[in-house]
Amino acid sequence: MPYARLQFCSLRTFLFVRNFFSAIAWLILALQLYGAHHFSEAFQPGLWLLMVLYALVVIVVGQFMWYRGIKTAAPDVVSNLTMLTPFLTLSFAFLLLSETPDVYESTAIGVILLGMIIAKIRTKPKGDMVSQLDKSMSGG
Repeated sequence: MPYARLQFCSLRTFLFVRNFFSAIAWLILALQLYGAHHFSEAFQPGLWLLMVLYALVVIVVGQFMWYRGIKTAAPDVVSNLTMLTPFLTLSFAFLLLSETPDVYESTAIGVILLGMIIAKIRTKPKGDMVSQLDKSMSGG
């Protein structure tokens, strides 16, 4: 199993390697799509100050908080919060940047929220959630 190796990898190492290779892939893709002139203003000091602040607050702190939350929260809470990500993204874009979602984005958000509501309605009480495997293992 390829994921078995991850249990021996520290969280810091995993995050560094993932972000490092993602950054390289993004750079290659950006160079191919936009060309080298796209980065002509990349070495201005003000930009790098914002980049460092963004990296520390959003990426580093956000990632550690997310992994801490995954360890401590129940799976259904993590699942619901993950499904809310597109809705929250559009909401913050509307509130902070005054961007109005188009018809397709609004429809997608509606479908996601409707699916979450249907999933909540159809969820059985915890006492009834005994799987067939559990019944067969207990002899019931």
